[in-house]
Amino acid sequence: MLIIGIGNELEALTIPVFQVVRKITGPVLLVTGLYFIGWIKVRGLFTERLLNYRSYIDHLSGNTKAFALGVLLSLAFCPTMFFVFFGLLTPLMLNTAGYGLALPFLFSIGTIIPVLLFLGLAFGMGLDQKVLKRSKKIGRVIQVIAGIVLVIIGVNDIILYWTLS
Repeated sequence: MLIIGIGNELEALTIPVFQVVRKITGPVLLVTGLYFIGWIKVRGLFTERLLNYRSYIDHLSGNTKAFALGVLLSLAFCPTMFFVFFGLLTPLMLNTAGYGLALPFLFSIGTIIPVLLFLGLAFGMGLDQKVLKRSKKIGRVIQVIAGIVLVIIGVNDIILYWTLS
């Protein structure tokens, strides 16, 4: 609500920030892609450390426990969604006339469709151990393909934003 309230004034203030972010994005995409491929190993990730706090949540009860567990798991399994939603989608929403306010809704639909498709296929096939083992193998292949795509995009961004500006 604060970002919407500030409106277009925010755009003029963020242009220098976006120039720096674009220079950082290339190397981040490159490292992320190499991590997805498996060439970079990282020990003690944020997710692993965050899940250690689950023992504190186990002492809560009722709605408080459900809320705390939801917050913990959403941070642990999807910390990049904050950046994607508020860092990329919200400025796009503010700069898009007409259908800009529909973008968060479309974003949420786009993030849930793969989950629903997987669940539908899994339940349609019987959701047995074979399906789960196959999905892990397919997931690994998709992860490597995504890593390769991220490496290509990262190298492109590095060349584009580090040599032209």
